[in-house]
Amino acid sequence: MIEYVERLIGAIKACSGQKVPEEHAVSIEQFITHYVWHCKDRKDTGHLNLWQRLEGRLNEMLERRRRLIKYLFKKEKRLDEFEEKFAQNISKKT
Repeated sequence: MIEYVERLIGAIKACSGQKVPEEHAVSIEQFITHYVWHCKDRKDTGHLNLWQRLEGRLNEMLERRRRLIKYLFKKEKRLDEFEEKFAQNISKKT
């Protein structure tokens, strides 16, 4: 999901001069405003582009992944290895 949202942000930025088709914009809006998100949507803070609002959701997904992996390391009593292993794990996935 993280990779998909990253690619979607890139695609929207690449088409900066063009408007996103309405059916796609509605789907993206539903994703951004879905109830599962903990952070409030930044739509109220002035005029933000769709990709900027998606970046907020991407950041939340990245933070959730980080917290989950940190929790798993803590559970296994390997919290001292977390920073190094987390960076390795993310670079491997990339």
